[in-house]
Amino acid sequence: MTVLTAPQRSEAARRYAEGASLQELITSFGSSYKHVRNAIMAEGVPIRPMGATRPRPAPPSPVPQRLPQLELEVATKLYKRGKTVRQVAALIGYSRSTVHKALREAGVKMRPLSASRASRITPAKRQAILAAWGQGKSASMITKEVGAGWSTVIKVLKAEKLDPSAHVHRLDHDRMRALRAQRWTLAAIAADQGTRYQYVWNVLDGQQKCCSIPGACQARLKDGRQLARLARRDVKPSG
Repeated sequence: MTVLTAPQRSEAARRYAEGASLQELITSFGSSYKHVRNAIMAEGVPIRPMGATRPRPAPPSPVPQRLPQLELEVATKLYKRGKTVRQVAALIGYSRSTVHKALREAGVKMRPLSASRASRITPAKRQAILAAWGQGKSASMITKEVGAGWSTVIKVLKAEKLDPSAHVHRLDHDRMRALRAQRWTLAAIAADQGTRYQYVWNVLDGQQKCCSIPGACQARLKDGRQLARLARRDVKPSG
């Protein structure tokens, strides 16, 4: 086993006094229990009794984070533009609690957690929704154009005393039937009407196939694909 040199004895004694165990020092210096123990005692450091709790350095006291004035101004602007506290914290690199506390202490009016999404929308997005509505666009079209949720668009319109159903895009079923008579495909008719293939099927082929299924079944089966399968198989659903 390696005998510890004078510098190693000093280091071993220092580390042991700071809380290192004898086994850790034996492994670190590649020496024996006897050599390490004697080196520590030779440096005037008493050996702890078996089972004694090793001294642990006190954890550093947490330093409270505070937002610098510049970042506080940025956080305030972002929050007033409609960002959530969590989004603001991610953008400026602080914790959510730090940003929330800083905004409250700065006198910023905080939005309640229960506030509806429409009340959190920015003035610019609200104006975009109303402008699109003024152009005759439906709520679903506004949702795609503005990037707002369906419920947000509806709440904004209702807040302005507007009827969301007033601009519903009515599809021309007669034109669908006329195009189908000209041997247009369902996909082509759907593209012409700006709707889905499934909707065209329900209006045209779905209605015809439903006629061959008992009326009780029609009330239960709303999925056009399921109706088509039953019509092809000529099978009555159970129940």
